[in-house]
Amino acid sequence: MTDRTKNILKNLLALVIGLGLLCTLLCGAELFLRFRAHEDPKDNHKDFFSYVPELGWQIKENYSGHHRLRVGTEEIFSVHYEFDAHHRRITPVTDADMRQKAALFFGCSFVFGFGVEQEDTLPAFFSRDCTSLLPINFGSPGYGPQHMWLQIQHPDFLASVPREKGIILYGFIDDHLSRLMGEPNMIANWGPRLPWLDISEEGVIYKGLMKDRESVFTALRQKLMRLHTGRFILNRLSLLPVAPYTEEEALQALVWLLSDVKRKVNELLPGYDLVVFAYPGALRAAGLGDALEKTGIPFFNYSRLYDGQEAALGHYYYADAPPNPWGHPKPATYEKVAALLAKDLAEYCGSDENTIGDTL
Repeated sequence: MTDRTKNILKNLLALVIGLGLLCTLLCGAELFLRFRAHEDPKDNHKDFFSYVPELGWQIKENYSGHHRLRVGTEEIFSVHYEFDAHHRRITPVTDADMRQKAALFFGCSFVFGFGVEQEDTLPAFFSRDCTSLLPINFGSPGYGPQHMWLQIQHPDFLASVPREKGIILYGFIDDHLSRLMGEPNMIANWGPRLPWLDISEEGVIYKGLMKDRESVFTALRQKLMRLHTGRFILNRLSLLPVAPYTEEEALQALVWLLSDVKRKVNELLPGYDLVVFAYPGALRAAGLGDALEKTGIPFFNYSRLYDGQEAALGHYYYADAPPNPWGHPKPATYEKVAALLAKDLAEYCGSDENTIGDTL
């Protein structure tokens, strides 16, 4: 055996040993991160979802069952859900037949009532504070504002609206901007089935789902996100591209979308008015309010409701979204927001149905 052959074999052996050590390190990191991931939230939300073409997903029709969520060994909540034939969470209401106007709630898990009982959702509390409006819950976990735009145009929507007059309420949180614009990290992690819209001042066009616009690199990133090691590398080493939009652009897109929703509501439901409100903690609420001023869409900003009450936030929010200290609202938050809405919509909540459309 020549010296050259010996050197080649030595180099190959060193390469094999190096690759073996690298594989061992990667496997060890994956096992460590998998072990640490037992602290991530675990729940059975897939039991009550079904995938659909345009919306991406929706809650099942006529479903009844429990939703349980744990973080590590701690159970965060165990609650019961019931849905109707129109894929909506049922809101228990007294004297429903006596209410001649409706309040249609649109939004995400905050409207849906993620982690709270039927009688503890925002629409349920609102029904007790505003006794002339019949609340209907069109919210679903994970939805963005684009879902409302699609929902009101669905062929079955008009048939599911129980009254000729009322209000449409959209509740805003900051995450709605990333869902609307398609923030890359969010899409790679859980949002490839979010609806993709082309939004401009001229109008809104449905383009498909976010996954339809993905590049080859994004598809590779999605595969990496399936591994704990891949997510760690992408998130910690900042290999994910920055959001391809500014906050100003996102707010402008949302305002254009809401303006188009208002136009479509005027066409489909001329007895209804669109109202927008911001939940506590929505840091982009002030900017949204400023951007909405020229549209004539009423806006109520509750984003600073808990300013100075940081020590008491455990009473108002679940700790179900680590590493964030707080996640979804508890009943106490929905109760407060419902009372504020009923106060700000006092004329709508009156018994005279002529007040609809005459107040704001």
